[in-house]
Amino acid sequence: MQSFDVHGDRIVLVPISVEDAADLTAALQDPIFHETISIPYPYTLSMAEENLAKVPAKWEQGSTDWAIRSVDDGRFLGRFELIRNAHFSDHYEVSYFVCHSEWGQGIATEAVACALDAAFGTLGASRVEWAAHVGNWGSWKAV
Repeated sequence: MQSFDVHGDRIVLVPISVEDAADLTAALQDPIFHETISIPYPYTLSMAEENLAKVPAKWEQGSTDWAIRSVDDGRFLGRFELIRNAHFSDHYEVSYFVCHSEWGQGIATEAVACALDAAFGTLGASRVEWAAHVGNWGSWKAV
């Protein structure tokens, strides 16, 4: 599948790449993410580079992997993935995080709305699922 952008009012979802490794690493230095998403802590630049090198294959297999960026200044706000189910090609799982400094500003809610529009529209999804760690109420409110 060809990668694509998704535009919202305040954010744009753009295909994430190895060039985003420094932004991704900086965002994931906050220990709060170790409590709310499944990533190692501390998260290193080499981990980010290794992870982001796999992104083109995700798109080729029908999944998406976007950086969440500000429409105003292009700054990195987080990451959003729609992971295609291996058994049901029209089913996806949501995976995302928003930089801690951006919490409470509706970024996650807008990113979810943009991604769901893409899932049910562009990707032809019939089902999109989301799960979170117990106690991750911020993510629960966004979906």
